[in-house]
Amino acid sequence: MTYNKFRNTKTTVDGITFDSKSEAARYVHLKDMQASGRIQGFDMQKEFILLDDYRQCPKCQHVQDYDTIKCKMCRAKTFVEIGIRYKADFVVYETDGSVTVEDVKGSRNYLTPEFRDKMKWYNSMNPENKLRVVEKGTRYVKQGSRWAIV
Repeated sequence: MTYNKFRNTKTTVDGITFDSKSEAARYVHLKDMQASGRIQGFDMQKEFILLDDYRQCPKCQHVQDYDTIKCKMCRAKTFVEIGIRYKADFVVYETDGSVTVEDVKGSRNYLTPEFRDKMKWYNSMNPENKLRVVEKGTRYVKQGSRWAIV
């Protein structure tokens, strides 16, 4: 068995390898919801850019345009700094046209400080499509036209 840093077991379903049994179970649940018409569809492992790549001068710390090779202040060569990206486990398209972004976790104990920061950045940039954490064993009930976590 292959374990990652949280001791999750990699699991393969429909030829797709998931990082955990919980994520694979959520995939099966979403597939069933799509087949029964409760959701329009879903995407997996969609990447969101929270901060674009940029260039910064190592000498004077001046931030440059991405196209700039030499610093405008001190003429030193600039380095590319990689921006911040977040890859969601699932993006769910509801029947009412709304979109829900989901990240599957074994429990709330696995919310790392890095993930908490990315979640805050994502939610501040996308107030209409909040990021939802789905924990192992989460149950869903119908509330009006949407499915809600109990």
